[in-house]
Amino acid sequence: MMMYKSIRKRLHSLLIFTMVLSVIGSGGILGHAPTAQAVDVWKPIDTEPMIVTGSALDLSGMNDAPAG
Repeated sequence: MMMYKSIRKRLHSLLIFTMVLSVIGSGGILGHAPTAQAVDVWKPIDTEPMIVTGSALDLSGMNDAPAG
């Protein structure tokens, strides 16, 4: 019975600790949570294909002809 109370006390403490962390993390105590801007996260990339027509990597010859 004593071991059950010890485990229950530890679980209770862990539950309170996680609840406090979730409130702090969601901005409840600190005011607001910082948000990332698209300028900070997204980087432009070149989407043009870099495969030379007629090279070994050019698989356009395997495409079906247009329908119609």
